[in-house]
Amino acid sequence: RHGMTLHVLGHVKTNQLNTHDVSKLARDLCLADPGRAGKQKASGGFLRITQAAARHFYRRGKRINRLALAKHHRLELGLAPDDLVVTVRPPATEAHYHNPESEILFAAFMDRACRTPGVRVILLPRNQRQRLALEKEKPEWFRENRTVVPQGAVDGMNLIWQSDLVVSGGGTMNREAAALGVPVFSLFRGNLGAVDRQLNLEGRLGLITSLADVDRIPVVKRQVKPVTEVTSRSTLMQIVDTIEEIAAFHLASR
Repeated sequence: RHGMTLHVLGHVKTNQLNTHDVSKLARDLCLADPGRAGKQKASGGFLRITQAAARHFYRRGKRINRLALAKHHRLELGLAPDDLVVTVRPPATEAHYHNPESEILFAAFMDRACRTPGVRVILLPRNQRQRLALEKEKPEWFRENRTVVPQGAVDGMNLIWQSDLVVSGGGTMNREAAALGVPVFSLFRGNLGAVDRQLNLEGRLGLITSLADVDRIPVVKRQVKPVTEVTSRSTLMQIVDTIEEIAAFHLASR
């Protein structure tokens, strides 16, 4: 929901928004309490919303900067402090856009990862059918707890942040890893979207297109840095600038 709002934000001209639109935009961005919006005075209400926005993003930034997989989750996943953690998402084999080539690359990488000393794979199957099929067809991956499948929901962003490497046949997890500065490689063999192409051009997302590429993936421990050092504030600044522009127009039109 919020992603779509931010996507279209750059295409909206300030003079196209009326008071109702402004209030709705603020609520969609979680910048104001919907129950209080009607009680705010028109002259200063949106400025207060803007101030609330700054506090909201500041609190979110502090939360992101404290990313850490809870200890009980690490124990449930069987992770030791010195494990080289590789999070893997299999290809979407049931999707209409699936290319069987990605399954070959996925299997080759899993074989390599499970043979690498010190590696613990966190496998995130698409569904129960895929999980059961992999456990039946590739029992060697799961021996000695080399590969772990979470038994319940895990905070995905925290898991990515705690990973030394992410390899995925999907798109969302790859982009999240790239945004967090975690080494990530895509097994997807369909038509790439513009975001993935750009991330690849920037060197933030590796594209695996052959078995030779699988062998070149660096399976090594990464140095974990504060999130503020590896992420960009440009998106946040663009959001705040747009909010301020809308606020200024709103006040000038009163």
